[in-house]
Amino acid sequence: VPLYIVPSLEQTLNKILLIADWLKNVSCHKINLNCLG
Repeated sequence: VPLYIVPSLEQTLNKILLIADWLKNVSCHKINLNCLG
């Protein structure tokens, strides 16, 4: 694996995690639940 691919892969994973977290919070607030964690 070329080394230059690794950082962009890591950035992509971080973005996916951020988006997933954001979506979880948004849906949580829409349903009006207490969001823990």
